[in-house]
Amino acid sequence: HRVDRRQRQMCIRDSTQTAHGAVAGSVAPSAEADAALAQQATLALRRLAACVTPMEGAAVLLHAVFDASHAELAQATGRTEAASRQQLRRALQRLRQAEAQARHGDERGEPSDGDPAVLRLYLQSLQLRDPQALWALLRQPPVSAMATQRSVPVSYTHLTLPTIYSV
Repeated sequence: HRVDRRQRQMCIRDSTQTAHGAVAGSVAPSAEADAALAQQATLALRRLAACVTPMEGAAVLLHAVFDASHAELAQATGRTEAASRQQLRRALQRLRQAEAQARHGDERGEPSDGDPAVLRLYLQSLQLRDPQALWALLRQPPVSAMATQRSVPVSYTHLTLPTIYSV
């Protein structure tokens, strides 16, 4: 699992470097390679947004990309460390199943989109290398609990980060 985690981190790091420009002193990859890497990262985040809850997606990114420990994730969610590990394991299992289905042609190559605001939050957190919005998302009460407390649809727009590409 450690090798897979390092590969994911390198992929995410490379894609965020693409968004911010090449690292000083390194050879700049071709535009085609940059585009392919950005497309892979976006596809992975779309699959994440489509296959797991926003809270689970935040936990996956915090653990896999930002190296949050199981103890930190458990504390943020108010669960035990064992429950947090189990939730993360199940979310990763659903992601692997969705990826396997896509590879075997059981679905179209593109995952169905989840909540666009959540996808934007994931993208911005990685591009800015700032996990704070993910931590805020992780600390949100479950959607079912929020839905019973109010009749207004749940929205994650209050958790978005400022965009880095102002035109």
